[in-house]
Amino acid sequence: MAFKKPNDYDSVRVGDYRILPAGGYVCRIMKAEETKSGTGKEMLKVAFDICDGEYTGYFMDQFNGRKAAAENPKEVKWPFSGTKWILLFNNEGKTNRDFKSFCTALEDSGTEVWRGDVLDVKNLKDAQIGIIFRREEHEYMNVTSWRTVPFGFRSVKTIESGAFNVPEDKPIVKAADFAAALDTFSAAEDDIPF
Repeated sequence: MAFKKPNDYDSVRVGDYRILPAGGYVCRIMKAEETKSGTGKEMLKVAFDICDGEYTGYFMDQFNGRKAAAENPKEVKWPFSGTKWILLFNNEGKTNRDFKSFCTALEDSGTEVWRGDVLDVKNLKDAQIGIIFRREEHEYMNVTSWRTVPFGFRSVKTIESGAFNVPEDKPIVKAADFAAALDTFSAAEDDIPF
C-alpha cells in the first residue's frame, strides 16, 4: 500500500516554531476595538505583536503560518497569546486595575490615550507598549500543556531597562489538589486571628 501525498503537504511549514519564553517584550498594537464580554460588560480587545529583539514578529509569523495552511484563510484569527481582553470596570463598577495599567503604560510610552474623556481607540493602532508574559498551564480535551500569555503592562522604557519581575509559572489547580490543600488547614477556632 502506498500513501498519497496530501494536497496541502507543500504549504505546511516545519522546524521553525519557537516557544516564547516568559519575560518582558516591547510590543506594537496591531488592532484595538471596543467590545463587550459574554455578560455584556464593556471591554477592550487588543491584538499586538512583538516589535523588538529576537522574537520580533512572533505572532505575525504564527498568524501567517496558520493562514497559509488553512482551507479558508479569511477565518484564521490572530493568535490567542497575542491578544488581550481588558474589562473597563471591575465587579464593583470601578475602574479595572488592568485597564488603568494598560492606559498608563501607553501614556508612559508616549501614546495619547484620551481625547478629553473619550478613549481614542483608533489612536492605539501602531502604538508601542511593554508587555510582561508568563507561562500558564491549561487543559484542552483532557490534554494539559503550557503556553506563554500576556500578564501585565509596563512602559516601553521599563521593559528596555529590565526593571520588572517575571511572574512565576501558573499551574492548573486541580479539584483534588485544592481539596487536599483545604484539608491541611485544621486550626482550632480560637487560633484564627479574626
